[in-house]
Amino acid sequence: MNYLNSLLENKIDPSLPGFFSGSIKKGYNLANELVKRETDLQLPEAKITHGNIRHAYVDLLLKHELINSNINLKMESNLVVPNGYSYLTFTSKNYIFTVNKTTKKSALPKIAKNRIFLSQLNKDIPIYRQMSIFDQNADEKINTKDEKNNIEDEKIYLMITYGGVGFNLEYVEIGLPDVGAKKWLYQKNITNSLSIVQPATDSEKYDLKLKFKNEVKQKLNKEQKNDGGTI
Repeated sequence: MNYLNSLLENKIDPSLPGFFSGSIKKGYNLANELVKRETDLQLPEAKITHGNIRHAYVDLLLKHELINSNINLKMESNLVVPNGYSYLTFTSKNYIFTVNKTTKKSALPKIAKNRIFLSQLNKDIPIYRQMSIFDQNADEKINTKDEKNNIEDEKIYLMITYGGVGFNLEYVEIGLPDVGAKKWLYQKNITNSLSIVQPATDSEKYDLKLKFKNEVKQKLNKEQKNDGGTI
């Protein structure tokens, strides 16, 4: 059993993979419905906006589902620069998560200062006692029950990544990046994790539609205040 699997089985709230996967799927579904419903968005010149629509809906659904669930997860919205790009971080006990779109299943997100900063947490991960995470025999040494329970509760940074060809969701992954967030130490597919997230009802879709419009309006206001902004 590798270190990430051990964390997922013994330390991390088992409902979290399904929460992230289910929320992302729901965000994709609603984004697709919007594009199919609005004929202007189907024009060739409008396709460039589809990625932003998808990203906005995924963030919106992560917020929405967290508010409407009993999951012990803290969420923060962080601004990279004033009136600029914002990103969400989620914290559960000692585990910090970010959610990012990637170009392919095995890829990491583009290098960003916030992810490099968070990845510094992973330099102190002890797999077993004083063992380094780079010990070649690390996975074999944490196989017994007693050894799993001895994994120390250090702060750990994990990435949830998702994506697919075109406007389709083909994968959701959880990964443990190295220091510097340049490569994966471990990665696991959570696309089909058991989820408490339910399909959107008609009334919920209407509510989310209003929230989506409000978020778009807020982003446009930020752009105007910052002479274009950085999104």
